[in-house]
Amino acid sequence: MEVNLQELERKFLADNRILDVEYATKNNPYKVGDKIQDHWQYIQIQSIHYGGLNGSNGLPVCVYKGIRLKKDGTPFKSGENSNMYQSNIKTQ
Repeated sequence: MEVNLQELERKFLADNRILDVEYATKNNPYKVGDKIQDHWQYIQIQSIHYGGLNGSNGLPVCVYKGIRLKKDGTPFKSGENSNMYQSNIKTQ
């Protein structure tokens, strides 16, 4: 039986990504519509995606995309969107 090392590596990486997405999803306390804040902005979440690994601890995180809000919670006139990493969110 011949073992194809490249195929094994491809399967390993695919399986690992599935586990990363599951971990990030299960450890996501936010949902679409929530308002969140990081160190420089506020957004209202419109969509949630897997965002890779957190640089400081290597754990999988979510990335939130949403409309930017002013401090009073209303959207900017421009209607601009922004992304926010789960690891940057300030606890409220």
